[in-house]
Amino acid sequence: MALALPAIVLALIARPIVVRTLLYPSWQMRERSVHPGFHIHRHDVGDGFAAGFASSPAKPTRDDDLLVVFSGNAQDVRSWSHVFASLPVSERHRMGDVLFIIYPGYQGTAGIPSKQTILDATQAAIRFAQNRRALPYRRVNLLGYSLGGAAALHYAASARDIPIGHILCISTFSRLRDVVSQLTGGWVPSWLAHILLGDENWDNVDAAEFPRHGCTPASFTVFHGSRDALIPSEMAFRLPNATVHLVEGATHNDVLTYPIVNAAIVQIATNSRPRQSEL
Repeated sequence: MALALPAIVLALIARPIVVRTLLYPSWQMRERSVHPGFHIHRHDVGDGFAAGFASSPAKPTRDDDLLVVFSGNAQDVRSWSHVFASLPVSERHRMGDVLFIIYPGYQGTAGIPSKQTILDATQAAIRFAQNRRALPYRRVNLLGYSLGGAAALHYAASARDIPIGHILCISTFSRLRDVVSQLTGGWVPSWLAHILLGDENWDNVDAAEFPRHGCTPASFTVFHGSRDALIPSEMAFRLPNATVHLVEGATHNDVLTYPIVNAAIVQIATNSRPRQSEL
């Protein structure tokens, strides 16, 4: 107890520094150019938030899904254009609308990034996308990488206005406090990491308990690199209701380049669009 109290005090003092510099390091994010083969257009979506949007080339129907994409904590939204541009052209033509959430405080936006403001930005962006259409989306599919996987799961757990379809998480974690404990070699135990993070302890184990939150997604799939040193792959297996696929040889930073992951992105991005041979 004598050692615990000073540790708690230090954790409370360090919290704003850790959250701002390590959890949401928007200040050190390198700007990426948009790939000429896949255009992401930036829009103000209301309430001071912004998002990237890529429109489907197809005529809207009532069977269309909206894909919402959540980035890693140091990932420029524009980097997703390189991921989607690497997909086969035949598959890109089948894609529906894609919405890329820009976190508050990132890429020149106003606001301070936090779990709550990211979820608020997501709600505003989805309303924006829906208001662009004469027909409602059938459902929302969610794709998240790293911290973005946490944002996807927490949005699914809180969504009430539109059905959640498929959820695809790539290299996400169980609980953020577990990541902190792992990165410090156990020097910061899980209970202390929870105090250190405060409201920013993204608890994906809780969020993925979908029935308890009144959410019934069509599927929940996780891909995780077997050589991920930042977020160990065993964390993926702690997520309830998940179908987990290990990507052999992949690290945290290169997992998005693997064909098996690209195939999963194609599937979730084209879920409601049949091939011409299927029409």
